[in-house]
Amino acid sequence: MTTPDRDAFGELLDRHGATPERWPADAREPALELLREDRDARADWECALDLEGALDDWTVPEPADDLALRIAAAAPERGRLGEVPALPGLRLWQGALLATIPVLIGFLIAVVQVDAPAPRAASAPVQAAEVELGLLSTYGLLEPASGDAP
Repeated sequence: MTTPDRDAFGELLDRHGATPERWPADAREPALELLREDRDARADWECALDLEGALDDWTVPEPADDLALRIAAAAPERGRLGEVPALPGLRLWQGALLATIPVLIGFLIAVVQVDAPAPRAASAPVQAAEVELGLLSTYGLLEPASGDAP
């Protein structure tokens, strides 16, 4: 692999971190060569090392002892399960029944509605024959021949 440019090296640091052992094997030697040759790449690598160190040293603070009590106190009071807030006089099953009425009406309309079958489109040869017959009748070529009829 050729020596990566600075953008590729920055992407390597972003994806795999500053520890060369975590870098892909085929990219490791070219990246280390870039570190030896390019002062800006080395500065980026040192910055990534500092970031990794800061993340390794960071600890999550312990939650306060009264955290669970504060969460419970902030929660709204429990209501009855059967109450629907939008329709205060209805119970939950009544609200569900009310919501299904439009669905049932739509289903009944779809089942009862009778449509005439859609006309079938004529095929291309039939359409061509209709056009030809129309032209023949326009020019009077479909009229019986005048003259001697048996």
